[in-house]
Amino acid sequence: MADNNEYNIYVHFDGDGQPTSAMAGAGNGSTDGSDKPDNGGVTAKLAKRVVSFAFVKSTADRIANFEHSQIQLRTGAVEYGQRISTAYSIISETVGAGAALALGAIHGGPAGFAVAAMGVALSGVNKIIGLIQKEQQLSTERSLENISIGLANIRAGVSGSRAGRQ
Repeated sequence: MADNNEYNIYVHFDGDGQPTSAMAGAGNGSTDGSDKPDNGGVTAKLAKRVVSFAFVKSTADRIANFEHSQIQLRTGAVEYGQRISTAYSIISETVGAGAALALGAIHGGPAGFAVAAMGVALSGVNKIIGLIQKEQQLSTERSLENISIGLANIRAGVSGSRAGRQ
């Protein structure tokens, strides 16, 4: 990634848009006898946090992925670009898992944290299965490439069969 490219993403909220005051209200609220609290404000604040995190993370991912794709074009180093992209992907997934755990704990308490932890664990198992399958695929492709190189050498006559006659 180019050293002179720097991206900063800042998110700032000034509350939920409702004016707040240290003075008591006028008492014009409903007196229908219902004592249920209004949790809409809490849910709206939590939704803003979730949406803002998702927006910031997706924006950062888009910028980083573009820069990673430019490495090959600028330098020709395909493997280096792949290593950088893989490292960023691992870091991004770790941050996403941590955020899921934190939001689960904030929103659902211990039960929400447990559900989020199960989701993270299942995601981890899925990732491990994907890595094992990728390793098997690369091993099979390597074997097929070795076989085709051997057959090409035989067709080219470098297997030693012509060396004795010439």
